[in-house]
Amino acid sequence: MKQFHVREENFTILIVDDTESNVKLLTLLLRNQGYNILAAYNAEECLRIAEQRNPDLILLDILLPDMIGYDVARKIHAIENLQTVPIIFITALTDLRDKLKGFEAGGVDYIVKPFQQEEVIARIKTQLTLKQVTKAYELSLQQLQKHEQEYKEVNQRKKELLRIVSHDIYNPLNGIVGLSTHLQNMHKPETEEYQVSEIITESANKLLNLVDKVLYDENHLDLKITLNKAPSDPREIVDNVIKMHRPKAILKKIELEAVIHIDEGTYLLDQIKLEIVLNNLVSNAIKFTPSGGKVTIIAQLKDEMIELIVKDNGIGIPSHMVSRLFNKNGSIRLQGTEGEVGIGLGLDVVQHYVGLHDGYIFVDSEENIGTTFTIQLPLN
Repeated sequence: MKQFHVREENFTILIVDDTESNVKLLTLLLRNQGYNILAAYNAEECLRIAEQRNPDLILLDILLPDMIGYDVARKIHAIENLQTVPIIFITALTDLRDKLKGFEAGGVDYIVKPFQQEEVIARIKTQLTLKQVTKAYELSLQQLQKHEQEYKEVNQRKKELLRIVSHDIYNPLNGIVGLSTHLQNMHKPETEEYQVSEIITESANKLLNLVDKVLYDENHLDLKITLNKAPSDPREIVDNVIKMHRPKAILKKIELEAVIHIDEGTYLLDQIKLEIVLNNLVSNAIKFTPSGGKVTIIAQLKDEMIELIVKDNGIGIPSHMVSRLFNKNGSIRLQGTEGEVGIGLGLDVVQHYVGLHDGYIFVDSEENIGTTFTIQLPLN
């Protein structure tokens, strides 16, 4: 299991505050921890230093003399080499609406004045650790892109999935589980840090279980797969899928919502396979929907059918590709709106699992308008 350790001397932090005493206090505190420190006293100076020095993290005061901190954050993230730099807002404001504005402007956390030293250090270390995890994940994705051309044989898709899971996804996921568990152990159960770490651990473990399930069934698609039907609540299925993808939606600033028109009750379904189906569709919807977009999961009863709909207002699917979406050898290659690799995995599995329920799946897509996948499953 790969462990992530923050080596403070490897990180540079930019402190932006118009109050000199605050800058001095934070500088002394963080230099004592081993961090390299840069300082700016207004928005103009902040933008210039940030672009020139490319800091690893920015502590940004909300109330600057020449520009509100929220606007400064947006300008920072508009600079090409600073689009992913974590920004922690410094604020004396305690109103929830002010904090929400900070998150909407691209902030990842906030520190309240007057400063609590232990809190400042913990919040900075958490963000830098997450940055390391993200960088490792991005390096794994780059490795996948370099090796895509190697898989062109008849069983290309199966081998590619095995390689992705076994080498580039499975191990980093285990690392994330280990890291989040370690973070839990560092905090008391009632703290925000503990609760966030618990969510990360739970989500990563669910994803590991789903990966194992997909791996097994992918290797047996040519055999007769039977459903493991049991009383299942469609609302719970949708809720599990929403929980799985909410972190990615938040990071990409996409609204992810569930619209439920089914009363409490259970139906004979294979819950695991249907969660795999919806996870695949929602993952693709988020991937191909730009920041600020919306992805909706609808569950409803219609004409003696359970209807599950995944709808987005993303970039849509080119019309010449629609007919090949569910073809195992269709070899569709698309990039997401932020450069995510789209290699067409899983849609034939989706169709296969829906078919096992004697159901149907339809797709309606228009470029630059969005895509809607509709699944219909018979009640009986």
